Amino acid sequence: MAYRRFTDERRREIVAAYVSGEKTESICERLRVGKGSLQRFVKAAGVRLRFQYNKRQQVISLSRANPRLGPNAIAKEVGAHVHYVMRIRAECGLYLRKRNNGSLSAPTLDESGPQGLG
Repeated sequence: MAYRRFTDERRREIVAAYVSGEKTESICERLRVGKGSLQRFVKAAGVRLRFQYNKRQQVISLSRANPRLGPNAIAKEVGAHVHYVMRIRAECGLYLRKRNNGSLSAPTLDESGPQGLG
């Protein structure tokens, strides 16, 4: 898409459409704005992007449902980069740990937080 400046009114229109729940692709097509510009305007307005929350929740849900599912499989399922999945899993304590004998142990979650098995 060619470079062009957006007026404040136009930016507010784009953000309002996003906040109303309209799909990103639909906004981009209807208002002739690139996806990157749309995301930049939304972030600048202090609105959290929808897909980030959904992907984060999907990563956490899949990791908890099957702790031995690898980050590559989760990334492919969610449509995210493997490093994003690894970061989210590490933040939540949902990663595999190597035991001294080389085998893998999945963490358990209890009231005291994430802990490895054995």
